[in-house]
Amino acid sequence: MRANRRAWSTIVVTVIAVTGALLQPTTAGASQSPPPQVRVNQVGYPANGPKVAYAMLTAKVARVRFEVDTPYGVAYRGTSTDDVGAWNANYKAVYRLSFSGLNLPGQYRVRLLSPARAVSPGFIIGDGSQLYQQLVDNSVRYFTSERDGPDVVSSVLGRQPANLTDEKASVYAGPRYDSNDNLLGTLKKTGGPVDVSGGWFDAGGGYEKFGYTASYADALMLLAARDYPNSYDMLQQEAAFGLQWITKLWDPARKVLYAQVGIGTGSGHIQLGATTDGPSSPDNFVGLGTVDGMRACSAGHFAPFNTKTAAYEDNVVSWPSVEPADDYTANSLMAFALGAAGLG
Repeated sequence: MRANRRAWSTIVVTVIAVTGALLQPTTAGASQSPPPQVRVNQVGYPANGPKVAYAMLTAKVARVRFEVDTPYGVAYRGTSTDDVGAWNANYKAVYRLSFSGLNLPGQYRVRLLSPARAVSPGFIIGDGSQLYQQLVDNSVRYFTSERDGPDVVSSVLGRQPANLTDEKASVYAGPRYDSNDNLLGTLKKTGGPVDVSGGWFDAGGGYEKFGYTASYADALMLLAARDYPNSYDMLQQEAAFGLQWITKLWDPARKVLYAQVGIGTGSGHIQLGATTDGPSSPDNFVGLGTVDGMRACSAGHFAPFNTKTAAYEDNVVSWPSVEPADDYTANSLMAFALGAAGLG
């Protein structure tokens, strides 16, 4: 990675992953008070950057002694009196453990020596590519898995072309909702057809597409691709895919920016068959919504959604269409929702 580049905080995703320490076992009959914890950045630390861990204790102490170990011995020793405040009712003192003077790349653990003993998970000190390569690749792959339209990557989750009729979507005025997110009245068609095919599904839980979230994510990817050219294999391609869709949302002739494709909430009738997430009670639904030309999902990832009420592994109930992931065969997700409700 090139030196003197911008901080990684401007790029794709900033990950500060922390975890509780690995603790030494207590003896029989010992106090049940919470054990000490040592938290570190499990992503790792840049060799020339600041390096801080945190010791979480049940009470304030005069000082905390710690060391940073390698598989071959002690690499750094330090003392801290820097109490940054309580974490919660159990951990009333958190001490900042700085070891920024340690710059040698390698594998390490922070070991708390006093007033109690605990050891952190392992972490690395290294350059940017060592720390962030896998994280960036995973992030980009996630966006690839959320692609909509004809240009999907079948090697990711067996994806197939989806929502092809978004190439001729209808345009509706912004909907109005009550305090329970029920749609008030009906949607008012104002134009179309417009081509809003492509883009990314929203967060994996539904099939809406949002211009503002996509533009933010894509801006970060474009910055990363600009500042770190040829560092991450699929980053440039995925950023270009997102930009292509965002460009479609702007109608220069009418000076209109389309904000969203599909509706994620509404009355039960509107929602029927529109998305795989919805209101919190199946009582909102009176039947499985369908429109002409729809077909059942093929065997595989989406086959469970052929029933009226399917459940994810976390028991979040979903209300599926019979075609939640391939091609809705209506003008758009919004038109599909209206068709399913008999309002289109």
